[in-house]
Amino acid sequence: MQAPYPLIPVPTISQDDWMDKRKTLCWDMSLIHNVFIRSVNTVWNNAPLVTPQDEVSFAGYALTMAAAIHTHHHSEETIVFPFLATKLPMEENIGQHEQFQAGLREFTAYFQEVFNGKAKYDATKTRELVASFGGALVQHLHDEIPTISPEALSVLDAEGFDKMMLDLEEHIKSAPGLFTVFPFTLSNHDYAATPNWVSTHYPFESDITTYM
Repeated sequence: MQAPYPLIPVPTISQDDWMDKRKTLCWDMSLIHNVFIRSVNTVWNNAPLVTPQDEVSFAGYALTMAAAIHTHHHSEETIVFPFLATKLPMEENIGQHEQFQAGLREFTAYFQEVFNGKAKYDATKTRELVASFGGALVQHLHDEIPTISPEALSVLDAEGFDKMMLDLEEHIKSAPGLFTVFPFTLSNHDYAATPNWVSTHYPFESDITTYM
């Protein structure tokens, strides 16, 4: 698959469901997954447009994208998937993570060298690196959404689910990225389509409600 990669259709939720995270998790995940897809698309689309004076800044953006994806999937593997696996099949989700990790690591290593001035920026190489992981990543981001639908999550213990969500929020709040991953997430969300999004997957949600 070639970028621009397709976004995920965002499920609708009712006002009555707004405060029930068992019903909004799928919606919330769709939005954060679209943040990642938009960012991959921006790297692909802007790769040939980067000027010499913007190469370091572009490398910083690419590195922040990789960090955001890594933080998200680390949180899933550490907290979300182990709990969901008590009742739901998570093997495919976990396996799909492995399919894009090698390409994402190579992408990160290359842009770290560009950022540090140890490698020359190359637009063709950038697109090749995006293509090495982008298709598998985006496929996974799409495929994961049905596995966490409200219907699927209904089989989970409510008390255990609430604890998992609290653990997830605390885990993310302790992760680095307040001045990098956090604004990156805000800047890659479509507020025109979903102006009232407050993510539970990035830090300090109680402090950003006025910006959503």
